[in-house]
Amino acid sequence: MYKSVFLIDCTLFAYKSYYIINYKNKVKNFSKSFNIFINMIYFRYIKVYPKYIFFIFDNKNKLNYRNIIFNKYKSNRKRYSKNFSKYIIFLKNRLSLFNLKIISISNIEGDDVINYIACKLNKLFKYINIYILSYDKDFIQLVNNNIFIYSFSILNINNIYKNYGFYPYLLKDYLVLCGDRSDNIPGIKGIGNKIALKILNNFGDIYNIYNNINKLFKIGININVINNLKKNFYNIRIWYRLVSFNENINISIKINNYFFNKKLFNILYIK
Repeated sequence: MYKSVFLIDCTLFAYKSYYIINYKNKVKNFSKSFNIFINMIYFRYIKVYPKYIFFIFDNKNKLNYRNIIFNKYKSNRKRYSKNFSKYIIFLKNRLSLFNLKIISISNIEGDDVINYIACKLNKLFKYINIYILSYDKDFIQLVNNNIFIYSFSILNINNIYKNYGFYPYLLKDYLVLCGDRSDNIPGIKGIGNKIALKILNNFGDIYNIYNNINKLFKIGININVINNLKKNFYNIRIWYRLVSFNENINISIKINNYFFNKKLFNILYIK
């Protein structure tokens, strides 16, 4: 029988729960925000109850290798307010009071931690389903027969292809071609969704595209786009690293420490 594991992108849900209260009531009410945070997560347990649950946060210190190799990485985003940072601390403390284990590692983004845990559990356990609770499209690249994204619905390999036009393993190649506004990755001028899909569906990943770059005109790709690809050969290698997960981390995980206590969560849940 398959066991289910939930990896929760807590910073994302923390942001949503905090600003719902602030925007609507203009009151910095951490307790109400915490209730919304729990409720947002709880509603995603309607279809699947996990055997184990991991609460994963970004670390306050955002300096990491991505900022070093590309100083404009996420530079278009507003910095978290001091009060939101205090809310994150409050949230972690409140979860800890209920003996819920959290993971937050200095200088490592929460996304990289989620990737590490998902891949490690997928290798260690044969009968396991891993659900990543997040709206972040970067996690698409992890989806396989045992790893799923759980947002508004459960995303698997087939419906990702149906919705996006490419299979999960090509997400990184798609993002470096089109760019990613959320992370301030420029992409190639002249390449949008349709052209990117056309190139990927004919030539596959970015390495094969560059190996066959002089053949792109055969599928109707404009010479200016081809030249832009050639000009950005160095940049696209950097962007590819930005959209790839950090594999150079190591976390000691005792999975039984993250056992999901349904009774406890029912107590936390506020209707």
